[in-house]
Amino acid sequence: MNDYYFANTPRVDALAKVRGEAIFCADDARPDMMHAALAVAYGLPPEGALKALTIWPAEIFGAEKDIGSIAQGKIANLFVSTGDPLDFRSQITDVVIKGRLVPDDDRHHRLYEKYKARPLTTTTP
Repeated sequence: MNDYYFANTPRVDALAKVRGEAIFCADDARPDMMHAALAVAYGLPPEGALKALTIWPAEIFGAEKDIGSIAQGKIANLFVSTGDPLDFRSQITDVVIKGRLVPDDDRHHRLYEKYKARPLTTTTP
């Protein structure tokens, strides 16, 4: 990843307000939190990084009345984490989509629970 965008945070902050994808990938949402965290590490205000993930994309698509922030009457799509959402160490504990708690009983979670307690193997030379 080229650090040009992160190293020029005042420019990126201004672009992010106009185009949410100026910082983050528009085609794959998975690395967006990482990109936001890196932008903050390079000087982007944390509020700007969170807005680039939430309200600014909603404004770009003209959907800010329904999504992009937490307010009465809006569609409740959000997650709960153990800490700062821009901190790599934070874990997502709950996900709410359209106001309903999404159960974490999926195949991925079951396999995680199955194998997280396995003993670590060590190799001896």
